[in-house]
Amino acid sequence: MKRFAAYQYANEMLGRFISKIKKSKYADNTIIAVVGDHNFRFHQVDNFIDKIGVPFYIYVPKSLRPKNVDTSVLGSHLDVMPTLYNLSLSQESYMSEGITQ
Repeated sequence: MKRFAAYQYANEMLGRFISKIKKSKYADNTIIAVVGDHNFRFHQVDNFIDKIGVPFYIYVPKSLRPKNVDTSVLGSHLDVMPTLYNLSLSQESYMSEGITQ
């Protein structure tokens, strides 16, 4: 049961942090990205993606959001940093690695 208490505590503190940023003067220009390195399942799942998937939360202020986002495309940890670079560096050029389509 300690594992569940730690999970609950971590989620509560993360939620408080995100809420605090969203209510602050930094809300309009702050991107928040949180990614896990493993899953934490409470129940049996049959879908392979649900078995290996890890949590990823991203908050992007409306002023920085792209107009079109395809949420049907799967990604991996390799895609997190290039996604953040693309959102935050505007027209700056940068190098990235990862899978492209």
